[in-house]
Amino acid sequence: MAGAAQSVTDNNYAGLDETPMTNLSIEVYEGPRRIYDNYVVMYREMVADEWLDWVSNGQPPVMQTIQAQFGLEGGLNTGRRTLDGPPKRK
Repeated sequence: MAGAAQSVTDNNYAGLDETPMTNLSIEVYEGPRRIYDNYVVMYREMVADEWLDWVSNGQPPVMQTIQAQFGLEGGLNTGRRTLDGPPKRK
């Protein structure tokens, strides 16, 4: 969704109902300038009508602060800090 800006205060979802989403690209901007450093992105996926834990490129204390500051419901996946998606379930 190039050019689609989302903020933590928006109630928005990527993808379409009942349509599998295979790729997600996240870009961060401050005004017209793209940011490459010093930002944290948190997201979670819904699988089989159940929300998975939040994943992020941030460290666990940063994720906890953001969760508390914005009242984000759900767990935090702090076991793997990557934007490649959640760890594979065994």
